[in-house]
Amino acid sequence: MGIKILPVIFVVLISCIQSVSFTSLQGTFTGRIPCADCPGINVHLTLRGDSVYNLLWQYLERNVEFSDSGKWGIKESNGDKIILLDSKSSHQKTYYLIDNVNNIEMLGNNKKRIDNGLNYTLHRVRSSVRTRRR
Repeated sequence: MGIKILPVIFVVLISCIQSVSFTSLQGTFTGRIPCADCPGINVHLTLRGDSVYNLLWQYLERNVEFSDSGKWGIKESNGDKIILLDSKSSHQKTYYLIDNVNNIEMLGNNKKRIDNGLNYTLHRVRSSVRTRRR
């Protein structure tokens, strides 16, 4: 009986992985990425439903912030799904690998993982909206 359940679990797992869509990625992602000359950069990325993104980088121990906005979309590169951020002000493109709907990883300009052993992952922020009981 337990053997029959395995194929079902496998199919459900594969369908969850493949169900990444534009709608499922809308929301806010945060994380701390490495910085060459400070303890790190807090990143706050919001992907909106109207294809606009808002990005905020806060450099730790520097009291410096950088914000940007532009258009975002989902592209395929070498079989991976990636998020493309196209900056409105600098016309620069930034790429994030979609690990799943809750985790994305900043990529280098070549659309490949930054292979230096450091963490470039941003995690979805869960909504903290509470409903009041009546």
